[in-house]
Amino acid sequence: MLRIYFMQQWYGMSDPGMEDNLYEMEFMRRFACIDMRTVPDETTICKFRHYLEENGLTEKLPLGGIRKAGAQECNHSLWVISEKRTSSRKVRNAIFRRKR
Repeated sequence: MLRIYFMQQWYGMSDPGMEDNLYEMEFMRRFACIDMRTVPDETTICKFRHYLEENGLTEKLPLGGIRKAGAQECNHSLWVISEKRTSSRKVRNAIFRRKR
C-alpha cells in the first residue's frame, strides 16, 4: 500500500484514478508488487492515505523533495510527467529510460 501511496503522490492521482491506473498499467502493478486479483479498490486506497495523514506519517516519508506531477525532474532521478499531457506509454518509457 505504501508503494501505491508513493505513486499516487508522484503522479498526482485521485483515489479512483489510482485504482483505474493499477488495472490498466502493468508497470504500476509490478512496482506495487500486486497482480490483477489483488488491486485495492479506491476506498482502501483512501483509508490508507487518511491513516497516514491522521497519524502524521506523511511528514516522515521521503516525499519532501519530490514535486507533484507536471514537474520536469525530481530528486530521485525519475521523470514525472503529467498524465493529462501524455499517453501512458510515454510515461512508462520516460520512467524506465531514467532508471537506467
